[in-house]
Amino acid sequence: MIYRDTPGAYDAGQVATGILVRGIRVDGYYTIVESCDVNFEHEVDLKTYIQGGPNSSIVDMGKKVLKGQIVLPVRVDRDGALEMATRRLLSAAHDPSASITLDTNHILSYSRIAADNGQGGDSDNELLSLDCMVIEELSLTAAPDTGVKLTVSFTGMVDARAPADLVAPPSSFLLGRTLSFQDCDCSRLASAMRNVVSFNVTVRNKIIAPAFIPPCDVDNRATSWSGTSPNQPADWAFMPEQPLILGIEEVRWGGDFQEVLRKGGDTETHMHAGWIQDEDLTFTFGPARAVFKVPLYKVSRVPLVAGILNRKTEFMGVVKPSRLNSPTSLFFFS
Repeated sequence: MIYRDTPGAYDAGQVATGILVRGIRVDGYYTIVESCDVNFEHEVDLKTYIQGGPNSSIVDMGKKVLKGQIVLPVRVDRDGALEMATRRLLSAAHDPSASITLDTNHILSYSRIAADNGQGGDSDNELLSLDCMVIEELSLTAAPDTGVKLTVSFTGMVDARAPADLVAPPSSFLLGRTLSFQDCDCSRLASAMRNVVSFNVTVRNKIIAPAFIPPCDVDNRATSWSGTSPNQPADWAFMPEQPLILGIEEVRWGGDFQEVLRKGGDTETHMHAGWIQDEDLTFTFGPARAVFKVPLYKVSRVPLVAGILNRKTEFMGVVKPSRLNSPTSLFFFS
């Protein structure tokens, strides 16, 4: 059967492929995500410089980077250990100098621009391993309705241009149990925090992708792709379209938690603004926990509504300048 209202010929019996399985590899560890929206972003614009007159005729092409996010539930395996892909994401978030590798079965790469492609501008795509991904923001949320979820935003690039190590889900993969709110706990030095109804732990890394024109690789002149005009050297295509380095300008930890007020105003646990030394604000989710040794609190907020009173308290984590971003700075695993 052919559908006549489509631009091409489509058969009614389309065969499903592995692309329908929302699986990725994180540093070689396979996991299934709720969504994976990571794609290349290339700065493209038209300029009205004086050389081009009033018409938009000057093409300005800037840097090309990978951006996007993945969302996945936090799971444990049959032994009760945290899924290794989730553990790698948590570790890389609070140590952003260590990049991670993502392998997918749908994110395609192309090293040039459409004008350089002689096959219509949409061919010669490659399924490559995204081998230089830095976590820009990570959010770990826990609530009774949604369970424990992880949302991770990335900035990155392709460095070595190696083929992706994922075509189909591995036959040995066993899907673990998703953590629920009953697997979580909270505490701090001055309170057991038994009336917490949800919490959120965030890690934000401010990433800078410098854009500048690097020199051509003259040593590859003999094997490089030829230029598109007589005035272009044969090695001009080796000027990479992606940044050569990614810089970490700022690292910030924080989050918030919401509590149900059982005694009206609950005057004994309403938080003031400021930091508390050795507070050990701890959020436990299954076999892992996030610990803020010195939290910097904002004033707690209690909106007056016709219902149960909920109090929201936001905080940030204070870290000594001399303390390194070691793998056990924020997240701890058992």
